[in-house]
Amino acid sequence: MTDKLSLPPKLDYIFKMLFGDAENTEILEGFLRAALNLPEEAYRSLEIVDPHQRGETIELKEEILDVKLHTASGDYVNVEIQLYNRNGFRDRILSYSSGMLSQQLYRGDEYAKLKRAICIVITDFVLINENGKYRNDYYLYDKDTDSRFTDKLEILVLELPKLRDADQTLLADWLRFLNATEEDDMEELAKKDQTIKKAVGRYKELTADEANRMIAESHWWWLMDQKAREDYLSDIQNEIDKGREEIDKGRKEISKSRKEISKSREEISKSREEISKGREEISKSREEIKGQGIEQGHIDAARRMKADNMDAARIAKYTGLPVSEIEKL
Repeated sequence: MTDKLSLPPKLDYIFKMLFGDAENTEILEGFLRAALNLPEEAYRSLEIVDPHQRGETIELKEEILDVKLHTASGDYVNVEIQLYNRNGFRDRILSYSSGMLSQQLYRGDEYAKLKRAICIVITDFVLINENGKYRNDYYLYDKDTDSRFTDKLEILVLELPKLRDADQTLLADWLRFLNATEEDDMEELAKKDQTIKKAVGRYKELTADEANRMIAESHWWWLMDQKAREDYLSDIQNEIDKGREEIDKGRKEISKSRKEISKSREEISKSREEISKGREEISKSREEIKGQGIEQGHIDAARRMKADNMDAARIAKYTGLPVSEIEKL
């Protein structure tokens, strides 16, 4: 039965000790050659800007354990590994990458002095949900012509959970090394590449040292505490956001109901006006009908009086009809 690894190589403290050793950049160079397409002269010398000194005591809780370096051709490269997602992590990558450019220049420096900034981010979670690739390269491009605006800024995102058995490249093997959980996994990878073999040997040396192991374990538990705390705060924030959404939804429904009530009131008012108008028309019709009935009664009475040989003037006196109309009857 294979032995479990006591500490994962992807733990950022172990990661920096492996790849951030200024006295031995061979492991870092092997990884960069697998990840980047840099000219050969870039690897003549790799200068680690903030090297990890063997045995130094550092405050891990606030330190960002990434590896910063300059290549022989002047490129600025930053390599970091992130074990769990944080709110705004994409924005953090963009901000940090932009800073790698802006921090190169001092007041009065010419912009033409800018060197290429390359940010390599390895994640132990899925950051890029838009596709299933474990490797995503980002540059500044025109969206219509695919022409590159500049080669001075590159962001390379490598996602450990997306690795598949079908991914058979040297870079994929480096990521499998970081993702290893058992000794047999490491031994198999060591057989495939000499630099990975050296990384495996260096990992064993580091984790065999009790002081290193204690620092790494302490940092591991601190990371877990931080993750639990951030997850808890994130859950609370999600509940708050959900509550706000429900409140906004309720407000919209209330506003909609008010509009519908207002519309109903307008329709009721309109209906009342139409009913009032209808009543007036009915009343008018009744008056007209009543008037027409009275007039018809006078005409009938006039006919009877005329049939009794009563003179027109007298008929007009009793019926109120004009003499001219009586004579036509």
